[in-house]
Amino acid sequence: MYLILKTYANCDMEDAVTTVGRAAVRNHGQICLAGSRLIVHESIADAFAERLILGTHRGCLALAL
Repeated sequence: MYLILKTYANCDMEDAVTTVGRAAVRNHGQICLAGSRLIVHESIADAFAERLILGTHRGCLALAL
């Protein structure tokens, strides 16, 4: 089973990045609803990816654990 997360061009970028990060690491991926697919609107894809990577490097996504 997959949990598909979608982001739209008018999303709150910080909230969306945090939500995606939490969905990916919650329960260490050992439940059937771990975030495993991400669909990002192409107009924000580069900025979204950059923020997600920076958030991972800063460790702020670790808060989801």
